[in-house]
Amino acid sequence: MPIWYSSPAMKLQDWMKEKGVRRSEAAEAVEVSVHTLGRYITGQRRPRRSVLERFKRLTGGSVTADDFYS
Repeated sequence: MPIWYSSPAMKLQDWMKEKGVRRSEAAEAVEVSVHTLGRYITGQRRPRRSVLERFKRLTGGSVTADDFYS
């Protein structure tokens, strides 16, 4: 992977690592499958607005729509 490559949801991944949250726990909290969460993290898929709101609530605002669409 090139050095310049940055996952759109890197901030989510960083938040999960910092808080010790597993993918399965985060997926359950935002009501998506683990597979779908993985696609959000790698940038293969972008979450719908309702899911973005759940990420924002889960993370106390640390992860926002900008982390997926920037």
